[in-house]
Amino acid sequence: MQFLYSKWLELDLPTRHRIAQEFGIVKRNSTHVQDNVVVSDGYLIKEVEQALNLDAMQRVLNTSETDMAILWDILVNSTPVSKSETAPLQVSSEDVEPKIEEVNTIEDKPKKHGK
Repeated sequence: MQFLYSKWLELDLPTRHRIAQEFGIVKRNSTHVQDNVVVSDGYLIKEVEQALNLDAMQRVLNTSETDMAILWDILVNSTPVSKSETAPLQVSSEDVEPKIEEVNTIEDKPKKHGK
């Protein structure tokens, strides 16, 4: 499945991170770039290819499609709503510092105009 990993590296960084999060793929190393080309993005080839198997893609995409090329296209072109977008941000009042208002007064002295 070397095809899959080469396609993986062609994806933009936010898409790769989104897919990695959806499929539980862990970044194990730093990104390796050679001659302005990403050779490795830190995700292991074996783990990417194992995680993005037919069953997992069908489950995540909620489809019975069996063509991997079609599944890949659906996966990279989907824009799922992240959990952070569906749940409102909750902040405890203990985490918020009290608001202190301070007023500075600046007195302008009238300018003296020449005669």
